[in-house]
Amino acid sequence: TEAAKRVLEFIKTEIKPQKIVAYCVAENTASTNIMTKLGMQKEAHLRQYSKLGGQWFDEAIYGLILD
Repeated sequence: TEAAKRVLEFIKTEIKPQKIVAYCVAENTASTNIMTKLGMQKEAHLRQYSKLGGQWFDEAIYGLILD
């Protein structure tokens, strides 16, 4: 989480995008928890979107609008 916070701060101050988007396997609670801690909100759930190791997984999309 600390590393993600530092990367987010760098992006906010140096790149200054309108929005940041992140994807992860929906069942990966560690990743979804980090995104939530960063203030990101879940925007979508894509069913059977990515294939890993021969198995299809749902994908969660989180977003953060930067003002």
